[in-house]
Amino acid sequence: MQNLINRLWLSATVVALSACGGGSGGGHPSSAVVPVTPSSVTIQAADLAQDRTDFTVVDSLATTQLSTARTNDLATNGPLVVTMEEDLRGAPNSASGLSFRLRVIDAVNFTEVGHLDKAWAVVRMKFGVDGYLYLDTSGQGLIRVDLSDPANPRVVEKVETFWGGLESFIQGDVLFQAAYEHGLLVFDITDKQAPQSLDSIAFEATSQLQTINKNRRDQGLVEIKTQARALDAAGSTVFIATRDGGLFLVNAANPSQLAVVGHYFSQTAWDVAVGGDTAYLITTQGLEILDVSDAADPQRRALVLLPGHAGRVTINQNIMVVAIDLTATPATIEQNGQPVTKAGALVYHELGTPLTSDNFKLIYFDDAVAEARYQDGALYAVTQSAVFKLSP
Repeated sequence: MQNLINRLWLSATVVALSACGGGSGGGHPSSAVVPVTPSSVTIQAADLAQDRTDFTVVDSLATTQLSTARTNDLATNGPLVVTMEEDLRGAPNSASGLSFRLRVIDAVNFTEVGHLDKAWAVVRMKFGVDGYLYLDTSGQGLIRVDLSDPANPRVVEKVETFWGGLESFIQGDVLFQAAYEHGLLVFDITDKQAPQSLDSIAFEATSQLQTINKNRRDQGLVEIKTQARALDAAGSTVFIATRDGGLFLVNAANPSQLAVVGHYFSQTAWDVAVGGDTAYLITTQGLEILDVSDAADPQRRALVLLPGHAGRVTINQNIMVVAIDLTATPATIEQNGQPVTKAGALVYHELGTPLTSDNFKLIYFDDAVAEARYQDGALYAVTQSAVFKLSP
């Protein structure tokens, strides 16, 4: 593992700088061919049903630190909601002495019950099936946090992962990591301080990308460079969003012998969440909904054209939620009889319902929404300045 880190350290530094850009700007290839089946439907952004009654804001918590702090990560687990605040100045703030703060919130009373200042450069966080909170970081590895006593969160373990990774998950003693330009990395983490490499996939070297890039060279187009940015799993299949490379489906039944079994080429692939036989893929176009019942032949069932820039997509308890940034294209809506401008939104959809505009509900926010999630009958959303709870 240490040899791998040493070999990739320089390029990982470039990864970290590139990752700060985010959004859909720059770098995606032209003339991308998106596979569309005859049964695929397109839902226009203007046709999305605005939710005025099902979910309304019942409570909110402002950022706890300075005006330069923002809330940009969210995780939920039963009675707890956890957010991560970052001081945008990149320097320790006067209140906590650190640049990052993990806030633990009682989901019922919606009050902060604990916090942790021992986490840095968090890029993604989620609860594992074991009930622990896992923090993907840039430079500190994968951190496991014990929240059994919400008032006193404790860092109980750290796994030394690849420095430039963006998202990971653990199955038993095996860790899967989306490692940007280096693709999918898989490690045996029986020894947390010295993980052993099991296998990896550099997606640009796959037959799928080589064929596409040959065709692009023949047309005088720039070759595609993949960036493994996000991943999810269903059974033994791992789904990896690789930005300009699209979505790869990898058979990981044997973590030591990974095999690409399917590929969906789209105009960028930023984030992915999987529910049953359906994958929800965030692309430059919006939300692409894929039938992945045949992993070797993923097919698009629908394209939902979302307003603004779609960010993260989450699935929990049969509800899919997409966070949306409208900063570049604010929406003007009527509120209490007056026109008001909104810079953020979320879209939610109940899995299994028909893919029609009425079943994709839109809720507007004053600020851009960084992440949103459903949990136990409520929607939670984080913006730069606050975390919100919405209930029926």
